[in-house]
Amino acid sequence: MDRRTFLGNLAGGLLAAPLAAEAQPAGKSAKLGYLADGAAPIFNPIRGQLRERGWIEGQNLTVVFGLWGQYRERARDLAKDLVAADVDVIFAVGPAAAAAKEATTTIPIVMLFSIDPVGSGLAQSLRRPGGNVTGLLWDTGADDYSAKMMEVFTAALPGARTFAALWNLDFAIHRPYFEAAEAAASRLGRRMVAAGIRAGKDLETVFRRIKADGAEAVIVYVDPLTFALRDSITTLAMSHRLPILVTAHFQFKDALIVFGPHTADMPARAANFVDRILRGAIPSDLPIEPPSKYDLKIDLRVAHVLRVTIPLSLLLRADQVIE
Repeated sequence: MDRRTFLGNLAGGLLAAPLAAEAQPAGKSAKLGYLADGAAPIFNPIRGQLRERGWIEGQNLTVVFGLWGQYRERARDLAKDLVAADVDVIFAVGPAAAAAKEATTTIPIVMLFSIDPVGSGLAQSLRRPGGNVTGLLWDTGADDYSAKMMEVFTAALPGARTFAALWNLDFAIHRPYFEAAEAAASRLGRRMVAAGIRAGKDLETVFRRIKADGAEAVIVYVDPLTFALRDSITTLAMSHRLPILVTAHFQFKDALIVFGPHTADMPARAANFVDRILRGAIPSDLPIEPPSKYDLKIDLRVAHVLRVTIPLSLLLRADQVIE
């Protein structure tokens, strides 16, 4: 029943992309800058997809990496290094797009997993970005995603009246998502309580508080901190008998529900942006694209442990059901 999982696609067929399906660009070579926290697993399938389009690393494609690892503050300097390397396109993952845009207004930038590029000043609009930035969104916006998320989570736990939102207080982008989820919950006759943390040492206190506040489930907003703390979060949640509901398709042990953007097709879509720009397309004319859909994953093993019954109507909607 495992039809769509991001990591599976990254580790599987996409890595073994066939040789160039399109003709190799005649007499043309290119230099691609890649700006992110790390190369794998995101870049490997993109490399394969570019190869299918005729851009073969070591032949007519050179890739210059700007990887900051755990030191996000290096992103700006690495972006400047890519500009100095005279790359033809910068491929920027997540927050890297802002650093790339600050470093150049002329080199085309293809972003992946972008959140609110219009609000952050990266683009004039989604349909007509203007400037030098285009690419793929992480979701369809805080209001739209949060409404869909709360509809799914309340359908999974129809008896739950209070949901806690666990998020990184230093990851500012989560605030509008919490506020949108709070509004969506209110429309559905539910209540949200905030559970902000800044470090792992905050978790035990936060879980005691949200339990005292009547929380019946915990929504985990995934970012580098909460992902790093995923084992501690799930251990505490299980000890308090609280189902975990996760907002992104990453490996999150013992999550009852995962609801997030469909990422399996994003390497091919991202490579298509790069290919079109290298062949002459202007980024300002290429609309910024949302995810093609949202995926729903349900773990019935966790439901059994917590004695939660997931409605059949929701099971039938799921993209993946673990039994």
